[in-house]
Amino acid sequence: MKIKNMTYPNNHGLTLIETTISLLVLVFGILSLMLLYTSGIRGTIKAQAVTQQVNRASAQIEEIITADYNALKDENNDNKFYTGTSNTLLCPKAYDTNKADYDYCKKEGVLQTFWNVRDDTPIPNTKKVQIIVKLDNKAASAVVYEYTKPFHL
Repeated sequence: MKIKNMTYPNNHGLTLIETTISLLVLVFGILSLMLLYTSGIRGTIKAQAVTQQVNRASAQIEEIITADYNALKDENNDNKFYTGTSNTLLCPKAYDTNKADYDYCKKEGVLQTFWNVRDDTPIPNTKKVQIIVKLDNKAASAVVYEYTKPFHL
């Protein structure tokens, strides 16, 4: 029995152009996955920062809830709240009587916590407390909570 020599048409293999195009498609796919991975990491870091801010604001609210009603005072007598337009909220190194945006301030690591007190707001014998937690000096990333503390007899 004799075996025939089988030949295939166009058995020249891949051309250089076909190989280059397939490599470009592969590189483009890998770069797209890398960009997707880095944007996911950035989102995770931002979510972690917001979580830290929310946790700090919640802890501050708990401290205010347990605080004595008369201990919460409008220290700068401005009866105003932070509106989010000021980028100058910074914890002073010493007590600053000219501060206009907050009554109290704490700095813990990269977090700065401010809170304002408004007397007799929204009704008499209550104090409304606004808590602002920021990362360093980034006004856009501020977390703001408000709590109304009633006067208990």
